[in-house]
Amino acid sequence: MRITAVSLGGMFAGIGGAFLSIGEINTFLEGLVAGRGFIALTAVIFGRYDPLRVTGACLLFGLADGLQLRMQSYGFPIPYQLLIMFPYVLTLVVFVVFVHRVRPPAAMGKPYPPIA
Repeated sequence: MRITAVSLGGMFAGIGGAFLSIGEINTFLEGLVAGRGFIALTAVIFGRYDPLRVTGACLLFGLADGLQLRMQSYGFPIPYQLLIMFPYVLTLVVFVVFVHRVRPPAAMGKPYPPIA
């Protein structure tokens, strides 16, 4: 089950990266994802490793990213560099607050059994 889950996760990550670079913006740029993998890890921790809670956490961080874009387009009198930082600062705050309150799954960090 673990090998299947990791394989499917890698497949979906590859499809997502291909869509982002080829389908969405039609080019590849260095730093295209801009550290969003750390936001995803924080969403998993914040969601307590439960798929529905993780979905809610991803929606929260997506809302923060969309909010900073909306605030830039409305011309808030805040430097755009600070607005760009907003989702990442939220990620750091959530991580620091929740990292010690969540127990990881029992199999976290254990090697996979050999495939026979």
